[in-house]
Amino acid sequence: MKTKWMAGVLGAALAIGVPVFAQATADSGRQDAEAAPTAPHRHHRDRMKKLSQELNLTADQKAKMKPIFQQARAQGKTIREDASLTKDQKMAKMKELHENTMAQLNGILTSEQQTTWKQLRDQRRAQWQQRRQQKQQQQDNAAPQQPAPGA
Repeated sequence: MKTKWMAGVLGAALAIGVPVFAQATADSGRQDAEAAPTAPHRHHRDRMKKLSQELNLTADQKAKMKPIFQQARAQGKTIREDASLTKDQKMAKMKELHENTMAQLNGILTSEQQTTWKQLRDQRRAQWQQRRQQKQQQQDNAAPQQPAPGA
């Protein structure tokens, strides 16, 4: 149970933190069919755009962050696909990757932006946990009730 909880929290942290800036395109205004991103890339671009507005990122900050997130995504994929690692080892490596990525990003953000980003991550984490609890309650309610022994 604790492992699942930890995996969920770590997954949420990575989902909120690492891919937020990933896959941002330099020319987001191109609309032609060749330049149209696939759905996941469009999702990352939209998240990058939203966070850029929320944190008021400069073009220089975005340019510095993009390779950090690209590298983190590649390393994360390598960790996930490494069949020689146990689930716990993968979680530990992902946590380390997340911490290293966050440290690099905090070196780029101003203290005000860091505070704002932490608040945004905390809000999103709380929303994720609330949705997770609601889903668990729905699953618990939908599960057939076992009769009590001897009944």
